[in-house]
Amino acid sequence: MTTPFERIPPVPEAEEVLDAAFAKASRVSETKSGVDSQRGMTAKASNRVRSRLRAVVEGFPSFDRLDGFYLAVASAAVDIDEVRQALSSLDWAAEQVERVADEAQSEMANSSTSEAIEVRKRAFARISSIVEDIEEDLKTLREARQQLVDVPEVRDLPTAVLAGAPNVGKSTILDALTRADPEVAEYAFTTKGVGMGHIEDGYRTYQVVDTPGLLDRPAEERNGMEQQAVEALEHLADVVIFVLDPSETCGYTVEEQRTLLREVRELDAPVLVVSNKADLGAEYDDADVTVAATDNADALRDAVLGALAADRQKP
Repeated sequence: MTTPFERIPPVPEAEEVLDAAFAKASRVSETKSGVDSQRGMTAKASNRVRSRLRAVVEGFPSFDRLDGFYLAVASAAVDIDEVRQALSSLDWAAEQVERVADEAQSEMANSSTSEAIEVRKRAFARISSIVEDIEEDLKTLREARQQLVDVPEVRDLPTAVLAGAPNVGKSTILDALTRADPEVAEYAFTTKGVGMGHIEDGYRTYQVVDTPGLLDRPAEERNGMEQQAVEALEHLADVVIFVLDPSETCGYTVEEQRTLLREVRELDAPVLVVSNKADLGAEYDDADVTVAATDNADALRDAVLGALAADRQKP
């Protein structure tokens, strides 16, 4: 299985579309001459532009057919209405290019070679204008692809979702649990998007999802990365692993983190509270498991597997 975004092809700039089309068209003159050459060049350029634009349109998934996690991530990562409009603009441009080419072909049917050359030049100019008009739409789709193409595959497996404020150590814990080797860096919003790893108990594979830091603020004030985390929790979580940093070196007080924990407990999933960074001399008394970075990873792993197994046995 792949994600619905993996088929999105690289989105070219307008100049790249035109340069490739006209270069392809110029080679027609190597095998044809006279009016046939001009007609062939026009057809080749038109076909090349239309195929390039339609490949982009067809590569994007139908957002109306997305559900659950993927729709949530797409909604958080991009402006879906804006993407739809950009795709519609590419469809329009492809149709206009085809119309220009058809009109040029008709005009060249009974013309001389010199007349056909002028008709072909005018057609190329009009095609250039059409493609240049959608430069902003191409940019929108290029940026959307960059946000969507690396979204991890979500398998139909029991899932534990890591949650907690930024810099509490969620990515490090994911690495210790699953050997997913996520990117880890010491600055706010460490996790870039949603990361994925897997864990096994000898009988079954489970999924562990690492989310961006959830800030203690109303939902309408969350940025796109924070919204991805909320949507991941709502759509994926069979169990939530809430990581809390009692040392407060993450930049958030224990009380701020507890407020967030109360919000997470409102979701329809059991919550496993993990007190992290015990090596810094502070622990959270109400935690289910206490760890120091990757130390005590076996106890954490057993607790996570136990919570997932218990959730599977619910009626």
